[in-house]
Amino acid sequence: IHCNCGASRSPALAFVGIAHQFGIGREDESLQAILKIRPEAIPNLLVVQIADTILQRSGALVSSLRNYYQEVEAELNLHEPDTSPKVDRLGSHFRAF
Repeated sequence: IHCNCGASRSPALAFVGIAHQFGIGREDESLQAILKIRPEAIPNLLVVQIADTILQRSGALVSSLRNYYQEVEAELNLHEPDTSPKVDRLGSHFRAF
């Protein structure tokens, strides 16, 4: 999978791969590992939903990602639109997740 930004699909696949290697119950830790490497990443929800089903994680991957989305949403709401480091990256597209 290739994209120009490397902020959505690629990090989603990396998150899934690391979560698979780390094992069940370490989804949050897996996501944090990706964010440490690529802080501007917003892993793609659809990719994670599909992987969650395939890996039979019973929603654990999706739950971890949704929690992160809520954190980012809160951060966006705390800043003026042009001052948050994630606003430029996400803009209005974030709310589509």
